[in-house]
Amino acid sequence: MTFQYSIHRVPSSATEIARTPPTLLPYLAGKFSALRLSALVESPNSFASTFEAESLYSGSVWLSRFSRPKVHYFLAVAHSPSAPPESHTIDTGLLVGSVQLYGPSPASFFTLPVGGAPPPLPDAQELKYQMIALYSSSLHRRKGLAKMLVHGAIESARKQA
Repeated sequence: MTFQYSIHRVPSSATEIARTPPTLLPYLAGKFSALRLSALVESPNSFASTFEAESLYSGSVWLSRFSRPKVHYFLAVAHSPSAPPESHTIDTGLLVGSVQLYGPSPASFFTLPVGGAPPPLPDAQELKYQMIALYSSSLHRRKGLAKMLVHGAIESARKQA
């Protein structure tokens, strides 16, 4: 079956959360936990954590991950090709991928003197982010999901600049 994909940022600021239906974030936390645990089983060497550790998390721990300072979650959702584009919301379809954007962070966070890399630009000149935990479900790979997730995260960072 072919799918249409959409990328969504999980609401995380106090303002966004206040405008979010009260059941949405717990719903997304449940969906995200299932995706994340699948990722840890399918690709255990790709992540800093383990299935054994994260499978013990309670629902409230999964929910609290969405409100961590400086961590922005982006989710890829697969929709039926017959579904109209206006119905491609974060809470419809199948959750099939995710990425986290961490930042903005100060230049000191990215300064690696031992590595020999040039120093980053001063904080006043640019915002700096780190993209982590990129994952797409094996059944939905080779369809451009990773690229869509990365572009969604970059566009969000640009809007913050």
